[in-house]
Amino acid sequence: MDDAIERRATGRPVDRAQLPPCRFSLDGSVAADDWPNFQVDGYGTWLWSLREHLRRSGRGALPAELAGSAGRVARFVSAFALDACYDVWEENGDGVHTSTLACLYGGLMAAADLLGDEQLTRRAREVQSHVRMTGAAAGRLCKSSVSTEVDASMIWLATPFALVDHQDPLFGAAIAEIAGELSFAGGIRRYPSDTYFGGGAWPVLTGWLGWHRAVCGDAAAARQSLAWIAGHIDDAGRLGEQFGGERRQPEMYAQWVARWGHPARDLLWSHAMYAVLSTELGTGTDALPSKDDPAFLRQ
Repeated sequence: MDDAIERRATGRPVDRAQLPPCRFSLDGSVAADDWPNFQVDGYGTWLWSLREHLRRSGRGALPAELAGSAGRVARFVSAFALDACYDVWEENGDGVHTSTLACLYGGLMAAADLLGDEQLTRRAREVQSHVRMTGAAAGRLCKSSVSTEVDASMIWLATPFALVDHQDPLFGAAIAEIAGELSFAGGIRRYPSDTYFGGGAWPVLTGWLGWHRAVCGDAAAARQSLAWIAGHIDDAGRLGEQFGGERRQPEMYAQWVARWGHPARDLLWSHAMYAVLSTELGTGTDALPSKDDPAFLRQ
């Protein structure tokens, strides 16, 4: 990170292959394969999550042993915030992606708070202005600099990273399109042209839209999202990556199955968003499926 920051600051070329990675093995080592590995949304999300953890655990201030890491990550995010990178789906490495910018804005604002660094706040505002200006030019917020589609990950702009207000008209237009065009069999798809395993509905995105609706006060709609996710938990307590692609685009589904096997059937991200949405709704008996239901998430 320090080398990349120094190269950027001194105007020297930056080799993307030498930039900090986004994918790691279970033991913490960098994943050594030929899959795209320059993606910065996770670094912004880590900064935001660090502050959230400190707030929710009642600690508040940044522990001294984490100050160096937080500062280094914040400087890296600040330096490369508006660079092209791979998006949250590990696609489109030539674009600047709206949901990635949401993560970076949230991370920079969190780091500014934790570190008391107003320069990070100013950089966050520059990221925010970039999103607003490009959205205004297009008439609504778009997926990226290389796509005018919407993407369900754009929900992050408001929930939870607060780059835009929930009532922002450009954001509202995007949310309406996400809820309409990307709705499939009760769940939410990634983006209109998605063909990955047939472009089915993802629990993580269905949960995210439910979370956003809960934050906005529409608990009934949020519970519908929660019920859809719960209905896709299998008898072993597993919640997969996506559902319904075999019905929506059977030929594309078959192509991906032949290439990689069936979609992931037990995905941590899916389970996490079920937990987040359940927590947002209060985990009451009116929000969660009955424990007598075999689809209920097992502990």
